[in-house]
Amino acid sequence: MTQNPERGAQIPLETNRKDAAQSCQEWYCRSDVRQALISQLREDREVWVNAEDYASPRPRVAKSPSDLLQLIPKGRVCSVSSSIERFSDPLLLTTEEPNTLRLGWDLILDIDSDNGFEAAKRCSQAVIRLLANYDLESVKVKFSGRRGYHLLIEGEAFDCFSGPTDFLRAYPLVPLQVARFITAALSPKDRRGVEIDTAVYSPRHLIRIAYSLHHLTKLVSLPLSTGELGRFTLEDASPDRIKQINWNWLDTKPKLGEASTLLDYVVKWVQRSKPRTGIHVLSRANAAKTRTHDSTPCVSALMREGFSAKLEGHRHDVLCNVLNGIRRLGFTITPEQLKELNKRSEKPLPERELEYQIRYQLSRPRPYRFKPEIMQEAGLCPSIGCRLCRNPPFTIKRTDQRGEAYDK
Repeated sequence: MTQNPERGAQIPLETNRKDAAQSCQEWYCRSDVRQALISQLREDREVWVNAEDYASPRPRVAKSPSDLLQLIPKGRVCSVSSSIERFSDPLLLTTEEPNTLRLGWDLILDIDSDNGFEAAKRCSQAVIRLLANYDLESVKVKFSGRRGYHLLIEGEAFDCFSGPTDFLRAYPLVPLQVARFITAALSPKDRRGVEIDTAVYSPRHLIRIAYSLHHLTKLVSLPLSTGELGRFTLEDASPDRIKQINWNWLDTKPKLGEASTLLDYVVKWVQRSKPRTGIHVLSRANAAKTRTHDSTPCVSALMREGFSAKLEGHRHDVLCNVLNGIRRLGFTITPEQLKELNKRSEKPLPERELEYQIRYQLSRPRPYRFKPEIMQEAGLCPSIGCRLCRNPPFTIKRTDQRGEAYDK
């Protein structure tokens, strides 16, 4: 028996369960809710539905709202979860290894706290601020449905490896390194009593998707903007309080390779750590050292045309960008080549300015990232853009007990 909070009357627990199950059914029968759920599942994600006394078979997929409704049993409050990984055919996971079917993966930071709801909120806000320092602007945050938050960075942000195979092989070890780095970078106050759950970084792990109910709390896993996060209360996640779907949140996509700056710092952090067997270290390998400006159309155009009249108003930014590319992308351009280029240019930069920028940009403790938009605005990029300019490639290096690299 439970108390009615308004009248103090005794209400049978079974009645509460029936009411909750009816509310669940009404929630999932909303066409906009079903569409929001399906937009996250697609046909390349494994889907799982569970309740307090029910779990759908695995693997399953849901290609349409009707497919999803067939997985949700009547008379129960259910959660809808999907795989963090994307697969070419999730239904083959019963017979094939996940790594042979993997098409991609996302980074999920599952932030939970035994010290209360506000502690998880404080930590989530700190993580978002931290990620902003590494040029990550497309971080999505949502209430988990229980007592914590999920921070989501879609896989395109991490697609800055030397090839698609390395990107796929990076899961789950690279997300695990990133989560450990973020935990170490937080202040003791922000991480006190809070856990970033690293158990999610395992093959075929599932996470509750946005607009799913939590099968125990009956609350919605609600998407939030960074501004809404500070004002959020548990009451805001009640199904009857949610009148519309935040499609902007669902449709937000990261820039390709947006997480490259973050990975740069994870590389350095891991390399400073004591090597352990099986630890995978991200590496620039030799790709950045051997990249020439000829392989990057916008820089090649600059070296061919020089500082022409069409670059008026962009010369300073282009120079600084190329100097950053020398350090961040490994362009094989020397300061002497830049000085020679300036001398034969139609609109050369003042010699003192050129000398100062070369000395300053090449000696900064932390170089700025190479910005393709600067080259595009200056008219140096082809219309389709330069993918190699956007982000340096990463490869994976494995270490043995002595910390020495070996190939596998």
